[in-house]
Amino acid sequence: RGGDQRRELEEEELEQRANDKRKLLEELEAHKSRRASADQAADEALKIVERTEKQHRDLAKAHHELRMEVEQQEVELQKLRDEAKARAGGGRDWARDGPEKDALVQTKLQIAEAHDTLAQLKQQWGQNREGLRRQLRQLKEENERLRSGRWTVNQGGSTSASTGQR
Repeated sequence: RGGDQRRELEEEELEQRANDKRKLLEELEAHKSRRASADQAADEALKIVERTEKQHRDLAKAHHELRMEVEQQEVELQKLRDEAKARAGGGRDWARDGPEKDALVQTKLQIAEAHDTLAQLKQQWGQNREGLRRQLRQLKEENERLRSGRWTVNQGGSTSASTGQR
């Protein structure tokens, strides 16, 4: 009987070892599977990184080209502004300091004064024209009254009649 027990114990121990071995093999297989998944994820991540780095290089190149284009456009814009300013007589470079500049300034002042005088004359002439129109209208009205035979008192206080006496 002692041999049977011993045999049973050895069989149980062998079964236990076999179960342990099977569990270890299953765990090893699970670890291999997880490692394969991790390796696959790492490969995919590396591909994404490579694509991202390429996109970054492409964008950096496009950015550099655009900056160069913008700088060229800014230079051209400043050139055009300077040309427009020169055509418009802007800036201080329209005459050198000294007698030439003084003469130009004096001429510009005289022109401005002449424009002012002209504007005043036009305004005065307009007022005179309106006054003359009023006088003409009044004279026409008075003439019409005189022709119709009505007596009136003129602005000067004299009277007139249809006989032509004053």
